[in-house]
Amino acid sequence: QIFNAAMTKKMQRICGASEPVSSFRMNTVLIFEEDNDWRGTMPKMKTNRGAAKRFRRTGSGKFKRAQSFRRHILTKKSTKRKRHLRDDAVVHDNDTRMLNRMLPYV
Repeated sequence: QIFNAAMTKKMQRICGASEPVSSFRMNTVLIFEEDNDWRGTMPKMKTNRGAAKRFRRTGSGKFKRAQSFRRHILTKKSTKRKRHLRDDAVVHDNDTRMLNRMLPYV
């Protein structure tokens, strides 16, 4: 990348370098100088990746989940039972607080 002479002098002054500053170091300093409020922002909450793969939010704000008992040993289960297990179930209200914490951005 090409930087003008004024920017190079500014970078040397910020970095405290007497010799010309490398472009990598100049890019790093530029990023922090442009983003002045990076110290004042709160850290982002992490999404629990296991929960993100298992739960989805409905239009009304509730969580839905897949039902269990449909992976193996299916021969003894009736067709009707397997068909009803295909549908998603809504998570109980007692568990939504925990899910809201695990999935803050869903």
